[in-house]
Amino acid sequence: MRLYLVCVLLLVSCGLLGVIGRSVIKKEGQPKKQSTLDKEVLFEDEDYEDDDVLDLPPEEQKSRLKSLVEKKMDVNQDGFVDREELVQWSQKSLNRFETEASREEFSSVDENEDGKVTWEEYSSFLYGEDFAIDHEDFKNPQSDEWSGFVDRYNREKVMFAAADDNTDHGLTLDEYIDFKHPQFNPKTKRLLLNETLSRVDLNMDGGISLEEFLADYKKNNKENDQDWKIVETDKFKEDLDLDKDGLLKGEEVVMMVATDNFKEAEDEADHLIEETDEDQDGKLSPDEIVNNHELWVESDATDYGRQLMLNHDEL
Repeated sequence: MRLYLVCVLLLVSCGLLGVIGRSVIKKEGQPKKQSTLDKEVLFEDEDYEDDDVLDLPPEEQKSRLKSLVEKKMDVNQDGFVDREELVQWSQKSLNRFETEASREEFSSVDENEDGKVTWEEYSSFLYGEDFAIDHEDFKNPQSDEWSGFVDRYNREKVMFAAADDNTDHGLTLDEYIDFKHPQFNPKTKRLLLNETLSRVDLNMDGGISLEEFLADYKKNNKENDQDWKIVETDKFKEDLDLDKDGLLKGEEVVMMVATDNFKEAEDEADHLIEETDEDQDGKLSPDEIVNNHELWVESDATDYGRQLMLNHDEL
């Protein structure tokens, strides 16, 4: 048990447990090719078959792509996909991709297969069956690693309770997604905001300054890279402090620990419009998208573009 907990503590000290913002990367950690990202943000992945969309004849790909555009992406049914609609679709798809691992994990955590995950099942899954809070190192932590572990354990338990919307002491799949990705639900998002402020806002002025941001980063990262301060300062100023007032507040604080993928969705929408908008009117017709279908569906990955394998009347 001690060896297992040591491994868990190493994960905690590296910041690998709990809520972590995610860049759009492959599972093995390499940046995604643009064509792969195009396909991911276009198609959802629920109820799909395992066939590869690239196995379909080009005309069938085009037909299914056009059906998806007309029935799902063109929300206001005006015959075009405008930037707002494309951003919304892209964000939805990116968010679903981000939660995919948690969806797959749910059945493994739900040990008794009753469709709900209890805190006991989750802690057993994450920390091991022998883990107990009456462990001496847990009750009286004597190191920074153990203190960090206890703090994170308690914070996750509070978030678990907040995600339990009907307070039945078990999380459904949707509630489990809210627990693992609190930025997507208003209730858990509010808790995430308050928890982050209580932990990082040392002078309690309601915002996180650059100094507090860097101090929190240094506490949670033991790397020896001498450029970390330059990199994180740039992140604070350029990516997080949207109103440029020198403090992270509200949504900016949430972005610090967990992205909602809105910026990524905007970037992707702008890229697709730039490449596809043949008449330069700022919106995409189904024909413009179909005429550039290879941009939207081609990839060397065989498991993307999966919604083209569905009958979109069922979506």
